[in-house]
Amino acid sequence: MIKPVLPLLFLLAAPVVATRVAPDPPAAPAARPERFDKQVRNDFFSGFGGDVKALERGMAACEKVLEKEPGHPEALVWHGCGTVFRAGRAFRRGDYSEGTALWQKGLDEMDRAVKLAPSDIAVRIPRATCLIPASRNAPAPRQRALLLRAREDLETVYRVRQPVFSRLSGHSRGELLMGLAEVYKRLGEEEKAKRILDRVARDLASTPYAEVAGRWLKPGAAPPAAKFEHSCIGCHG
Repeated sequence: MIKPVLPLLFLLAAPVVATRVAPDPPAAPAARPERFDKQVRNDFFSGFGGDVKALERGMAACEKVLEKEPGHPEALVWHGCGTVFRAGRAFRRGDYSEGTALWQKGLDEMDRAVKLAPSDIAVRIPRATCLIPASRNAPAPRQRALLLRAREDLETVYRVRQPVFSRLSGHSRGELLMGLAEVYKRLGEEEKAKRILDRVARDLASTPYAEVAGRWLKPGAAPPAAKFEHSCIGCHG
């Protein structure tokens, strides 16, 4: 679901100089570096599931990149998300001073990443993925602020992906649309939520996404807006 960052510099080729000796065959282009999210996301996902060592590996990988390039947007956003997760652990053990400091540091890192790369969905998606669950246990004023950030992120992804949206996998479309539906519902934007849920029911018919959308659309059967929570269906592969 995350857009690859393509290194294009290898497309530039030096001019061929004519000589009496047959020129060597052109060198193969350098291999593309692996997408940054693919380098760290499994460690982060495992870390968020309780594997402390995996989270430390993911954070260390981000820190290594940030030492060389402090303005690396993807490293910043993933590190910020990990820092917010650490804040949650601090709050749960009763250390509110550390939790507050980590929380603000993580938000600042993610916000900086978005400012550096506002149209990069490889930055927008991790921030939204972090902020939506974080907002569920936040007090009302803070919850709204987090949801507004997440809405901006997902709407950006939706806009950027429009030219190819119909060709994305059902998983990618379903996660994005249901994420938007949750955010709209919890912000009280009922008409927007209904349009998204109608699209899920229509375009992803006979999928688990359509089943959930149908429940959310059914009058009298859906939960209160505050309880609309979508959990990832499928895998992260």
